[in-house]
Amino acid sequence: MYMALGAMGELDVSVLFIDDGIYCTMRGQQASNGPSVEDLIYTLYPEARTYVYLQSLMERNVDVKEVVEVVKVVGRDEALNLIRGSEVVVVL
Repeated sequence: MYMALGAMGELDVSVLFIDDGIYCTMRGQQASNGPSVEDLIYTLYPEARTYVYLQSLMERNVDVKEVVEVVKVVGRDEALNLIRGSEVVVVL
């Protein structure tokens, strides 16, 4: 997340959360020291775009409604297009 924050303004940044990384997109996180990932997602918005992979949510029984509202849920094709077409993609 800090890489994405550092690259904002210089590059077209997208962050794609997949596999266990999808847990970072869930609302109501509490950080023990420093900002939560949810806070960092809001810091990125709207200059950088954040995405979460639908298949990863489904495999972990996480409802789309549990995801921070500024994170866009994407399927396989959109995720692949994102990776292929973006200048920078950070996959978490």
